[in-house]
This record gives sequence, C-alpha cells and structure tokens, in this order.
Amino acid sequence: MKKILLLILIFVGHFVSAQTAAKWENLYGQNGNEYGYRVRTCVDQGYIVAGSTSSTGISDGYVVRVDSLGLVMWYKYLIGNNVDILRSISQLPDSGYVLAGYSNSTGTHGGYDGWVVRMNQYGDTLWTRYIGTPDWDFFYDVAPTYDGGFILCGGTYGIGAGEEDMWFVKIDANGDTLWTKTYGGIKTDEARSIIETGDSLLAVAGFSYSLGDSLGDSWILRMDEVCDTIWTRTLQLRAASADKAFGIADISVYGRLMVVGETSSRYGDPDGYYRCFNYAGDTLFTDIHGGAGSIDNFSGVVTRPNASFAVVGTTENVSGGGHGDFYFYNDHNGGFITSFGTFQPEAGYSIDITHDDGYILCGYSQGFNSFVPQVMLIKCDTTGFSTGLIGIREEPTLLSNAATTVFPNPANEKATITYDAFKSVQGKLTLELFDLSGRNVMQIPFSQWQMLSAKNFSCTLETASLNEGMYQYVIADDAGTKCAGKIVVSHE
Repeated sequence: MKKILLLILIFVGHFVSAQTAAKWENLYGQNGNEYGYRVRTCVDQGYIVAGSTSSTGISDGYVVRVDSLGLVMWYKYLIGNNVDILRSISQLPDSGYVLAGYSNSTGTHGGYDGWVVRMNQYGDTLWTRYIGTPDWDFFYDVAPTYDGGFILCGGTYGIGAGEEDMWFVKIDANGDTLWTKTYGGIKTDEARSIIETGDSLLAVAGFSYSLGDSLGDSWILRMDEVCDTIWTRTLQLRAASADKAFGIADISVYGRLMVVGETSSRYGDPDGYYRCFNYAGDTLFTDIHGGAGSIDNFSGVVTRPNASFAVVGTTENVSGGGHGDFYFYNDHNGGFITSFGTFQPEAGYSIDITHDDGYILCGYSQGFNSFVPQVMLIKCDTTGFSTGLIGIREEPTLLSNAATTVFPNPANEKATITYDAFKSVQGKLTLELFDLSGRNVMQIPFSQWQMLSAKNFSCTLETASLNEGMYQYVIADDAGTKCAGKIVVSHE
C-alpha cells in the first residue's frame, strides 16, 4: 500500500536511544516553489541539498544543510535578478562544497551561463564563476578531480557542431578555466552526469539526438583526464524508443559503471532503466522498470563496494501512485522496490548512501502547503522502509480551507500571519507553532488575534527568542477547520 506522508510535525519519543538508524521524511522551504536536485552525505553524518527556490525571487539557488535527523543546521539563498538554479553539489576534503548549475541573472556571456560556486563548510561563498559563450550554456553536474580542480558537464548552444552540444569545462581550485571541449552532431546532445572513476579516468552519462535515431539515444562516454574519448556507447533499449541517461556511478573494485535513465515503453510512456558496463564498455546486464499507462524514470544511482546498487526516480505505477511519486529500487539482498508520496505530484532526483548503511533520497513534493512544490528528503534503510521520526500526515481537514500569508518570511524579531478563510470563521481561532522535532514552541490564543472581517484575521508571532530554522504553524477554529503553513526564522 502506498506510503502516506505526514502533514503535522510530530515527535516520536526516545528516538535517539531506541533506534540504531534514524528513518524519517521531511519537507524544506517556504511558500514558493522549492526543488531539491542533488543530495550528498556529509562527513559529520548530516546531509546537504542543492536546488532552487522562488520564495526569494523568480528562481534562486537554494542550499539546505541538515543534521543526521533532518533538522536544519543552516540554509542559504543565492539570489540573482532572474533565473538561478543549482543542479549539483559535492563535499570537498576541507568540508566545504562545490556547486554547479546555470544562471541568466548576470548575462556575463549571453543568455544562460554555466554557474559554479565554492562554499566553505558554513555555506559562506568563497568564489563564484559564470562560464559560457554568447549563447545559452548549462552545467548539470560537477565532480572534484584528483588534481584538486573540478570537471563540469552540461550543454552549450554557443559552440560545437549542432543546436546543443555536450559541454565539458575543466577549472582549477580557484575556479579559473583551464580548457573546454564539446561533443555532438548537428542536433541536440547533452551531458547530465560526470564522475571520476577509481582509475582516475572520467565517465559521462547523457543523451544524443544526433547519433542513432531521431527519437534520441542514451550516450555514454569513457574519457581520459582531458576529456579525450576512450570509447562511447549509444543505447537504444527498445526498437524505435526514446532513450536518455541521467545518472552514472562507479563500482571501482569490480571495474564497473552503473547507468540509469529512461526509455520509451511499448505503451509509449517512459520506463526507468539501469545498465551495467565494465570499464571496457561491454554490457554486463540491463533491466527495465515500468508499467502500462504510467510515466517512470530513474534519475540517480549510487553503488556499494560489493557491487550492489540503489536507484531513485519517479513513478506513476508503483503502489497505485498519484501524479508521480519517489521511485526507489535497491539491488541489495535480491532487490526491493517501493515508492513514497501523496496523491499530488512528487519526483525523486538524487540518492546517496548514509553513514548508518541506509539511503538519503532527494526531490520534491507537491502534496503539502497548498500544493506548492517543496524540497523533500527521505531517509530510509536498505529495504526502503522510512518511519516517521518527523513526518507529515495527510488529512482532508488540512487541505485548502483557508489561505495564509506570512510577512516577513524569513522572520527576524517578529512576523505577521494573515488568515483568509474561504467561509466565515466558526468560533475562535488558535495557532500552534511547532519546531522540526514536533515540539510545540508557541501558542497564539484568540485574544491575540485581530479581526479584519468575518473571514480575515491576523496575529503577530514574536520570533526573536526562537532558534533559527523552519517551523510549522497550524491554525484551527472551533469547528475543527485547519490550515497549516511554514515560517523560517533567521536572525541575520
């Protein structure tokens, strides 16, 4: 049966001493559109997420650092005046981070530029680089290299042979460009994932409309340290199918590569697939997952030294599905498939192994907060089981009975919450504020509300004494009608 996530933050007692491995599901963000595209496990057993938010503008870079229980340690907005999106992040030996994506806020080179950011361990920006051509340029992934620099991959419309070409850029530790290369034909070709393998070479996953048929094929490249190709493979998993590769991972002990993506099913909708290659480019095995009339894909993959692997993606098929759920498949102990989500759209984009031998999954959910997308993290074990250390319960009484606004958000010393009901309020309003451990930190009785009309009320939250982080508020009237929302407290 499909897992239903929680809507009200709750606290499960004795979780630290009674559980050897934390398992939880959490949402992050404000009242804009938030997406989490990449998650990485950090050396202190916490996690960091890179993505985008519209809470602070049209679209800005969004970084959230959480501890092992998913509680926010810090968050950063990388704000421009137009579209800024972070698609990849890696932690570095000094506990800092390198991030990559694309931006058209600066117009430094023309249209969209590839965007690289170096942060310290606290999220402070050390340097920023915009790299590109007079046309559109995008970075989708970044990988640290053995020489202390970074290799970036994506697509460029400004140079190369066709509409869009695979684009590779090598930068040094200071962000200065050393060289660039493109690969492709006269149509669209794009690199989505790049890794440095155990033998210090490179492996790339992407897709090409220039090679193979016009529907597009997955394109896998094996390269040396300066991106000269050793071998390439185009994948067409079914006859007359559209195929794309989105993720790649290394099993260095066995000299293998795992590739994941999507392929057209015989019913026309995409299915998720994974394929294993050896370092020489020979196919070892392939499998396809999906169902009739549903959209399924795999976006992220992670491997273990014993050659087992796990993948995350999106499905409309597993467990009866809504408009898309997190799709989790684990090859460990014979294979296990499950999904996470609500009856609203969700998508899984990234996965990593955790220090307690489980997995952390990243994407977004649209099933909460008035159906606005929010970053979602899921911490599960090897079977895909995730218990509600902190969770969200879906209740009809908490859906769309009223609208709320918070200003300012983030709040420093105080914030005003306005409650706009869709019908006259029945009796008295109360507000409860919960932190991310589910602890009730504040209550606003009806005597502290200001009545604007029969349907409109406002109250003031004194936030100066609260710790920085995200909080959930629940507003209820005497008839049991409820409305929930989120507020971020920041004392910067």
